[in-house]
Amino acid sequence: MIDIPNEIWLSILEFIPDRELCHLMAVNRVFYELALDTRYREITIGPIDSHSVSLLKRLQDPFIACRVTKLNIIPAATTEGDPESRTPTFSSRIIETLQAIRFTIYTSIQISLNNRNIFLHTAGSPVDLAPPVVTDLMKSIFPGLTSLERLSVDFWHPPTVYDIHSVLSTAWPAIGAHMKTLFLGGNLATFRHIIATHPVLPALQELIVQLTDPFTDTRAENMDVLNNTIAPFVNSFAATLEGFTFWSWASLDISSLFTNLGFFPMMKRIQVRLSFNKALASDPAGLSQFVQRHQNTLEELQLWLNPSGAAADHSLDLPLSQWLSRTMAEVQQFPLMKELQFYPTRLEAGFDALILAITLSLETLTTLVVRDLYLSSAQVMTLLDTLGKQGPNLKLRSLRMNVFNFKADLMDALVAQLPALTSLNLYIGDSSTNQASCISFFLRMMAGHVYTHWGLYNLGIWRSGQELDTDSMRAMVKSIPSIRSFHNKGHIHLPESNTLTQGLGR
Repeated sequence: MIDIPNEIWLSILEFIPDRELCHLMAVNRVFYELALDTRYREITIGPIDSHSVSLLKRLQDPFIACRVTKLNIIPAATTEGDPESRTPTFSSRIIETLQAIRFTIYTSIQISLNNRNIFLHTAGSPVDLAPPVVTDLMKSIFPGLTSLERLSVDFWHPPTVYDIHSVLSTAWPAIGAHMKTLFLGGNLATFRHIIATHPVLPALQELIVQLTDPFTDTRAENMDVLNNTIAPFVNSFAATLEGFTFWSWASLDISSLFTNLGFFPMMKRIQVRLSFNKALASDPAGLSQFVQRHQNTLEELQLWLNPSGAAADHSLDLPLSQWLSRTMAEVQQFPLMKELQFYPTRLEAGFDALILAITLSLETLTTLVVRDLYLSSAQVMTLLDTLGKQGPNLKLRSLRMNVFNFKADLMDALVAQLPALTSLNLYIGDSSTNQASCISFFLRMMAGHVYTHWGLYNLGIWRSGQELDTDSMRAMVKSIPSIRSFHNKGHIHLPESNTLTQGLGR
């Protein structure tokens, strides 16, 4: 067998469908071990059916369980009015579908498109097991999960086919000591339920929270959970936490949560996605202070705070733009910032806040994402001038932004200001050229522009929400010969097409 490190083989096996892994297992002992590691590295336990039961029984074997590094528990949704039913109701199926979509939206941003979709639960046939039996079956797998580093628990209502409180209470002593990442998704009642199991996670580095709308609790009850349950829970990890992600899909005002968060000396990543005019309606100062408090340790900051309804009414951007200006004005510097993701609003003050944030991060910034705003040519040039303020920027490696128009002078400016760029993703607002004439447009636009010394590896171009056609992308390769990846999909072979060859000959 070729002498290739196991880590390389594991990367290769990520591209092989599960149904093919069983064939590899028969090759030799090395492939048997690697295939098992790949198959069981990440496990999802969804609704309790024949597939889940079979998987749980398999995980009772320590030889298998020790290979699991990530476990996702996504119970089937049930309605409170039907607590004993094991037959999904229409409303529970709607909740389960929305739950899966919400979970997938987050994970799709975190995970390469080439990875197998381990979050989908393979449906099995119904099983007739009493809830205590299912509860014991769930609890039995945790002692063997000695390599588990990430746990995801995502549900809107406690499942009725097993006791989630008992399951999690059993889990923490077994897995808590080596847990590095915890993902919790659901409404406030869910969080109250989970936190009541008293997780002890002394090595936790990453906490990811996704909040959905509460269905039944009063405002006073919601505030009590935010301030007296969730905030102390987050603060309990102050000594070890390096990353905090908070996404809210709820219309609930959660301003007081950030007000009650303390100082995290190890904090490197803050990612916040919510509706500014709903989630921070009463007092956004808490989030400002949370960001400012950690300016000296932050390596990644995501502020994705699009106000609800702002796409139709741009005036709703005004409070957010003012908040961004005030927040960035109180930051002295981001001395360690490597990645900045920002929705700057459609207003000048918001764009100025983006420019200030870049300036504060200029010494270390390697990745910049400007979200949901189509920049004018003047704004693009201002942004690039800022990045190249101290001469050609040799640090920035990845840039994603939306632009109204694509012009060759944009590429000229990118090459001049960002010579070290390796990944560029552009979303173009101008859709005046149809798909059929798109390749001719890019050929004409890039005629005479060849950047042989630019080391760009990945190029992604989207128009009208769709990836640019392959022939047009190949036309770009003629101007930027270093490109070997389209739309973040990794290394590709680039044979010449007849259409492209004919176009270049004119």
